[in-house]
Amino acid sequence: MHHHHPHGHYPMPYAAPPWQATPPVDKEDSNRRFVKGVLLGAAATYLLTNERVQHTLFRAVAKLWTGVSYGLEEVRERYQDAHAEVDAERRG
Repeated sequence: MHHHHPHGHYPMPYAAPPWQATPPVDKEDSNRRFVKGVLLGAAATYLLTNERVQHTLFRAVAKLWTGVSYGLEEVRERYQDAHAEVDAERRG
């Protein structure tokens, strides 16, 4: 009994997982990436567990959101004005 090479069985070309598709990275790079991931995780955990930080963050987001929605209202009003003008021109 002889084993077939698995490649013969797949109608689709075998997709290598992304970490294999890329040229091998040097240890330094993957270490740096790992550290970055750990730091991001730690930062996220800190933000999620620290209420004072959350409060500050939420206030900042709320301020930003208020600004954004206010800006959107402005834009929408201008758009409606412009639309009304165009309609008026079309009728006249």
